[in-house]
Amino acid sequence: MCGIVGLINRNRPISIDDRSNVARVLEKLSYRGPDGAGIWDSGKVIFGHRRLSIVDLSSAGAQPFVDPDRKLSITFNGEIYNYLEIRQALLAKGYEFRSNSDTEVLLLAYDCYGMDFLSYLRGMFAFCLFDEIKGVALLSRDPMGEKPLYYYLNGDKLVFASECKAFHAFRDIELAIDEESVKAFLVLQYIPGTHTAYRHIQRIPPGVAIKIDLNNWNITQWKYWNFGEAISQSRSFDVDIDGMISRSVREKLIADVEVGLLLSGGIDSTLIAWYAKQENENVRAFSARFERTDLDELEYSSQVSAHLGLNQVVIDGGGLDCDVFDKVIFHADEFLGDPACIPTYLLAREISKHVKVVLSGEGADELFWGYDTYRYERWWHWLAWIRPLFRHSTVLKTLASTFESSPKIPAGMTRFFKLITDPYELGASRWTSVFSYNTLSRLFAHDLERSGSLYLAEMEEDVLRNINRSNWLENSLAIDLRHWLPNDLLIKVDRMTMAHSVEARAPFLDPELVQAATAMPVRQKMDFYRGKLILRKKIEDHFPETMGQVLANRKKHGFEVPIRDWLFVTLREQVEERLSQKAVKQSGFFDAEYVSQLWRSFCDAPDDSPLQRKIWLIFCFQSWYAVHKSKFGF
Repeated sequence: MCGIVGLINRNRPISIDDRSNVARVLEKLSYRGPDGAGIWDSGKVIFGHRRLSIVDLSSAGAQPFVDPDRKLSITFNGEIYNYLEIRQALLAKGYEFRSNSDTEVLLLAYDCYGMDFLSYLRGMFAFCLFDEIKGVALLSRDPMGEKPLYYYLNGDKLVFASECKAFHAFRDIELAIDEESVKAFLVLQYIPGTHTAYRHIQRIPPGVAIKIDLNNWNITQWKYWNFGEAISQSRSFDVDIDGMISRSVREKLIADVEVGLLLSGGIDSTLIAWYAKQENENVRAFSARFERTDLDELEYSSQVSAHLGLNQVVIDGGGLDCDVFDKVIFHADEFLGDPACIPTYLLAREISKHVKVVLSGEGADELFWGYDTYRYERWWHWLAWIRPLFRHSTVLKTLASTFESSPKIPAGMTRFFKLITDPYELGASRWTSVFSYNTLSRLFAHDLERSGSLYLAEMEEDVLRNINRSNWLENSLAIDLRHWLPNDLLIKVDRMTMAHSVEARAPFLDPELVQAATAMPVRQKMDFYRGKLILRKKIEDHFPETMGQVLANRKKHGFEVPIRDWLFVTLREQVEERLSQKAVKQSGFFDAEYVSQLWRSFCDAPDDSPLQRKIWLIFCFQSWYAVHKSKFGF
């Protein structure tokens, strides 16, 4: 796991200023790779790299990695889990290696297989590879989007980096905030698709490669992997989930440093712990202890650890203060309103004192339908016929917007009116959305009615485009795999763990396992009462009867966070300052009086009011805007 940056010029050679800009980025991103830094340039291309040493700790694994004989170079972030298997195949073909790194394997796989080499890779990765002989550069990202990769492209140059803040180092790049991204963020709590906080900066989608031909500046983009194809394939009940998870965990444990695991006692982490124990008798499990009993799961994680004989390390979750919040905003990099960023950041800070690598359970809920909202989506489908009757009603839209800003309307009623009047079909994302689009027309400082939301419309098109390739439920829930998972959850995990130089690996996101899960029949994943049926069955298979039943039937916990307490008590001074009419007018996006109205309503609202998430998103944006104005310290 590392940090990368680079620049490819169309016409002019790399200059002193270019080298200086790349060096500034590497200094700023030092937390992504404290074990080393390197810069390489040749002609019109320059690569920079920050190294977090995980595989081949020697200087032979340093990056950017260059093969002078083949005139190939690469700057690479991530891990290729099956690199030993690919290495053996290349050795059999006569290739020789000068390191034990997965980086060299990746580079020589390209030399051997050409562009098809991407189909050989199992891992999480983002890289830029330069073939000097062919005059071709290749940017690519892993199938599920675990590792980030952003780029700026115009007629003269391409700049890429692991984080959006890096583009502040390049003074000639215009970093205008994308209002469409702000709209989508306030609805979804993240930015969907290829879009970012900045109008001219794009993110490379998961499973996509971009080829730049420097000879004619021809840009080619293609999707080399698509999990969605499995949805339309024939169903099979005979899926070796045990074997797939076992192999994935085994590969994720390959490293030249110690690999630990996160253990909450929930279904996902408990299964990972069981498989990891079969591979490594001495694996350490990290469990968090929180002061609030409603957040603490130590009772269950300790039971699992004791039964498996794990070396359990209990760490204090820590507490939030103003300094921690501002660091989370800085490291989040873009608009990211997921409040679970806070405990993830605090947990990673403590884990970093023990290990560099941990296994985590990301993806299991999206693949095996673990969220309660997925069952709501099934029920909603039976009532969806009423939506077309109301979605265009001006009276109901006004009423829904009024309910959203009221401290007295029950949360359930607010949600119902939002469901039936929202203009966009967002699939399963409808249940986690924050602002309704109708309310945004009151929040923004100017009229939005005519413009609509381009990025929400793109999500709706994604839903409708795939509606005939699968049944309605699978298609609706797959929206979370295509948007929520890569653009919220995986960004959160990458940014908050890498803030402390910790690499998180997700066994459930193995491509073969993803394909198998998306092709499973509905009945293997969810009934009318609960989801993750097949994973619950594996828990019961692998643990003693009573214990297995208790663990398998536990209610999903997740990182539940006290947003109201944070806003109303812990961060109140910051909140009132950043939501003041002066601060809101300075950022220029929102109606200052309406923001003040929302804050007053929140202060009078009950603990479960949906107003807390609305205030949280506005507060996160205002805090991000302040860091943006400071150019993230560049």
